[in-house]
Amino acid sequence: RSFFRKLSLAFCLILTCAMALTDLFLTSALREQSIEEVAAGLFTQARLIETLLPAKAFDKPAGEELQLLALRFGKACDCRITFIRGDGTVLADSSLSAQEIGRVENHKSRPEVGEALAGRPGHSIRRSETIRQDMLYAAAPLRLEGKASGAVRVAMGLDQVGGKIAGMRRSILTITLLMIAAALPFAL
Repeated sequence: RSFFRKLSLAFCLILTCAMALTDLFLTSALREQSIEEVAAGLFTQARLIETLLPAKAFDKPAGEELQLLALRFGKACDCRITFIRGDGTVLADSSLSAQEIGRVENHKSRPEVGEALAGRPGHSIRRSETIRQDMLYAAAPLRLEGKASGAVRVAMGLDQVGGKIAGMRRSILTITLLMIAAALPFAL
């Protein structure tokens, strides 16, 4: 009986360690995969928004019309939309009021915006000091009437990505606890 108890306790310990390692590696892999999937979706949204913008949208200074479009698109896709002119000037942002737009710093140095202004899609993860939240940003170059005019940036809070990961971790914990619960009676 003593040998069987030791064997069962060893099994529980090994199972716990194995599931902890599984959680560690799967969480990291799932986070990376989720971020890539969400970024791809954000790029698609940015390209769709580009097709809906009026041809001369970025020729004018930041205005109410462009801000209303940012708000409408942001609400439709449940994300933050920012329109950025080729010099890095923010023209509209769905998370800001029209009055706040004029006080926003130039975005040319932001990694994803720099990529988009150079003609390539880009994405980055960082904390937004404007809305004080960790965000995944994806920016696509904006070409109106065949010429590079700026960038469309679409952003989503990382808490939405974290929800998928939390669900997976709960499943691993539940399975681990059920397996330990099934093995423990044999160890006692």
